[in-house]
Amino acid sequence: MGELIRSVAAHEVGHSLGLTHNFGASSTVPVEKLRDNKWLEANGHTPSIMDYARFNYVAQPEDSVSEQGLIARIGKYDLWAIEYGYRYYPDIPSAEKEIPFLNGAIIEKMKDQQFWFASEFSTDDPRVQTEDIGDNAMKAGEYGIKNLKRIIPRLNAWTYVPNEGYKNLNQLYNGVTNQYDYYINHVTTYIGGTYETIKSSEQIGPVYSVVPATLQKEALSFLNKHIFQPPLWLLDTVILARIGQNATQIIAQSQERVLNSLLSYTTLTRLAEAEALSESRAYRLINYMDDLDQYMWTELATYSTIGIYRRNLQRYYVDKLLDLSKNTTAFSDADAIIKNKLSEIKARLKKAIPKTKDAMSVYHLKYLEGKLSGIP
Repeated sequence: MGELIRSVAAHEVGHSLGLTHNFGASSTVPVEKLRDNKWLEANGHTPSIMDYARFNYVAQPEDSVSEQGLIARIGKYDLWAIEYGYRYYPDIPSAEKEIPFLNGAIIEKMKDQQFWFASEFSTDDPRVQTEDIGDNAMKAGEYGIKNLKRIIPRLNAWTYVPNEGYKNLNQLYNGVTNQYDYYINHVTTYIGGTYETIKSSEQIGPVYSVVPATLQKEALSFLNKHIFQPPLWLLDTVILARIGQNATQIIAQSQERVLNSLLSYTTLTRLAEAEALSESRAYRLINYMDDLDQYMWTELATYSTIGIYRRNLQRYYVDKLLDLSKNTTAFSDADAIIKNKLSEIKARLKKAIPKTKDAMSVYHLKYLEGKLSGIP
């Protein structure tokens, strides 16, 4: 507890000394270093206490990471930022004449990526997020979810208090689901994302660049594995029977939040603009929609049973596409792709219905076919 208080106090003293949040700091650390105890004891899991990177959720039990590698502490960026702001240079006669010297110092420091600063307001950059750590949210999220899976079966025992009810269990279970949503949201930000690397005119290279298509595809694959395929490990019957939460609602809320982001006007516009600007590097909008659609209908390839959580997801997906098809007149490429996609879905449903054996799955597919009845 003392180290946690020290961490929070150091962050707030940083603000008192003029430091702003540096949400990009933790993204400069390779994910695998977050499991290396020797490296962590020397460097910490983030180079800046001014990041929101409160704890190392990547480390696994077998890594034997010490307390020094788990809790954020003052790092190399913070020491440099204080020197930049407060060091006195007696040989430089005025503040104005310090500017080129300090700019040169920044350029020199930037040769080490861990001195990088990124403002919390760079909201389109997946490297600049609250409560994330590591240089790849998909890899970090995999490890984070492994740890959450270890926690869930133990929550009931850990929160047991004689002569009391289940308030603590409810609170900590909500904490686990919120942490899971953080990991999902960190990955979702890669889709349609743009890197923003602040530079002065003396530095080479672009300030803004598209997140590579390979990383965006990796992000979509992660979302398929951990949210489109329902995270049933969250639905511990021992816990839910004691706190009274609704299993379908827990999953649906997360699934709907992700689809709202993936199929938002903002995301589709960013993908289209990135393709126009840098086609070779960008995730083409038509390929993105094809990949997303494929993940939605995996059961139709084998005419297998569609479970309740997947049925809810598919209904919401179709509803989102129908809404977009009615409101994309100012965005013609998306309009053409979405309307064609709806026609493809209708044909796929028609083919699958007579070959699907499970009754509820058939009713579900017929219901969706009815929704698409006006689609040519």
